[in-house]
Amino acid sequence: MVFQISASAQDAASDAKLLAELTQLEKNSWEAMMNDDKEFFRTYMAPEAKCFPADGSIIGRDDVIRNLDDYHLTKYSMAEVSLLRINEDSAMVTYRASYEGVHKNKKEQFSDVESSSLYVRREGKWLEIFYQETAKPRAEHGTAEEAKALVAKGIALIAKEGAAAFPKINAGEDGLKDRDLYLFVHNTEAQPKV
Repeated sequence: MVFQISASAQDAASDAKLLAELTQLEKNSWEAMMNDDKEFFRTYMAPEAKCFPADGSIIGRDDVIRNLDDYHLTKYSMAEVSLLRINEDSAMVTYRASYEGVHKNKKEQFSDVESSSLYVRREGKWLEIFYQETAKPRAEHGTAEEAKALVAKGIALIAKEGAAAFPKINAGEDGLKDRDLYLFVHNTEAQPKV
C-alpha cells in the first residue's frame, strides 16, 4: 500500500512536470505565430503533423509555415490547460483558446475554442504531431432575438413544407441558415421561454 501511494505521488509529480513542459511548448507555438517564426515550426512540428484549425481547414506542417505569409496572430490566451498522458512517449494537452489575427487583410477572431495538441517524443524531443480546434457555433445573425425570428421562420417553413424545407434552409434561402436552427436547439439563451 505504501508503495502504491509513493508510485502514485511520483506519477502525479511526473505529470505536473510534463504538463508544465508541454504547456510552455504550446505557448511558444502561439508566440512563434505572433512573430511569424517559420523556423520554429520546422523544429516544433513532426514532418507528418496534421492540424485541424477552427476555420475547418486541414493542414500539415508545410502549410502552417506557408500560411505565416498570409496570417498574422495579434492576440491569444489559453485557459483550463490539462494533460492526458497516453504513454511515456506521447501525451495530449487540452485547453480553451481565444485568439485574433489578420488573414489576407481580414480580421478573424475565435473565442473559447476547445484545443488539443498531441505530442510524441522522438530522440528525447517533444514534437507536435496533431492539433485540433473545435469552435463553438456562432449565430450567423448576431443577437438572440434575430436568431429567434429566423428560427420561427424556419419552423413555419418546416410546418408548411415538411422535409422539403431542409434543402432551402441548408441553402440559406430567405436568410435562413441551418446553423441558426442548430443554435436554437443547443443554445438555451436563444430559445423562447415557455
